[in-house]
Amino acid sequence: MVVMTDISLEGISKRYGAVLALDKLSIAFAQNRITAIVGRSGCGKSSLLKMCNGLSRPDAGSVALFDQAIDYAKLPAMRERIGYALQGTGLFPHLTIRDNITLLANIKKWSADAIDQRLDQLLTLMQLQV
Repeated sequence: MVVMTDISLEGISKRYGAVLALDKLSIAFAQNRITAIVGRSGCGKSSLLKMCNGLSRPDAGSVALFDQAIDYAKLPAMRERIGYALQGTGLFPHLTIRDNITLLANIKKWSADAIDQRLDQLLTLMQLQV
């Protein structure tokens, strides 16, 4: 059985000065699955996630999204295809929950119907109600 992946990291290493945050890590995240990254403070969780969305580049190894190596020259377009929730921040307090969730779709001038449909999909996926 072949498992399709949305994100895969092969042989990732990342160092911050003398601190080795990730050491030859290989991991793949399967499509249509929710994955939790759990560990103590300082174990490399944030470093791993930053590699997945291009906020940080590995010192060694490679990162692929949707079976394509990350093109660091085209990060904004790549990031539009993934979801990323920041730890502790990231929401605009002056916006409603709906407006926070649909912010990018509104900026990209999606139709109202497309926005409503995508909002319903995301709320259902996360088992949320607005």
